[in-house]
Amino acid sequence: MGEDACNSIGGEIDVHQTTLSHHYRVLREAGVTWTTVQGRSRLVRLRRDDLDALFPGLLDSVLIAERRTCETAPADTVGTP
Repeated sequence: MGEDACNSIGGEIDVHQTTLSHHYRVLREAGVTWTTVQGRSRLVRLRRDDLDALFPGLLDSVLIAERRTCETAPADTVGTP
């Protein structure tokens, strides 16, 4: 998985920037993500190797389930709660 700038995901999710920043901080402090600062952007990367070592197969299961959900959901409901 690559890195995404924090604001690139915000357009896909209908939440305030402060809420999104809070959740990124919680994930970073929990050891789920790495955050790299590049200029004014913060790039977030999943700590895949660390998570796979602690919870083998968990991320693969979640990603497979998400793909199935996206494939079967009508196009206008993908990404909405």
